[in-house]
Amino acid sequence: MNEENYTAVVPTYLTGLFDFNGTVEGGNETDGGGYLNVTTEMPVQYARPMYGFVMPFLLLVTIVANTLIVVVLSKRHMRTPTNVVLMSMALSDMFTLLFPAPWLFYMYTLGNHYKPLSPVESCYAWYAMNEVIPTLFHTASIWLTLALAVQR
Repeated sequence: MNEENYTAVVPTYLTGLFDFNGTVEGGNETDGGGYLNVTTEMPVQYARPMYGFVMPFLLLVTIVANTLIVVVLSKRHMRTPTNVVLMSMALSDMFTLLFPAPWLFYMYTLGNHYKPLSPVESCYAWYAMNEVIPTLFHTASIWLTLALAVQR
């Protein structure tokens, strides 16, 4: 069998807890339901190059650049209210990419996007680290941008 015959799946009892974009496949009520096809969020032919090959490069650039920003702005003589906000923005932007990186690397760079994700706890971790936590840090970065604008 080739890769196109497989999809990453999440048990359907998670669909009531989370808002996945996907289709329910197989299963019945006695065995806990079918599975949700999470590969329908984005076509695999686009997701694999973007998440598997472009994302690791962007992650490396982001980590290096934001680490340098934090190192420079955390020096004692550089501590001003504006620089604290800028340093917080750099950290927030870095964490936006850092949390989903291990999952995207595993699924797309290593080519495991067609395999079922198990155990169930890893499905919760996938959702939290790919949807919830990056959104939290991205929202924090937006609010820090607003704080910087108000401060100036």
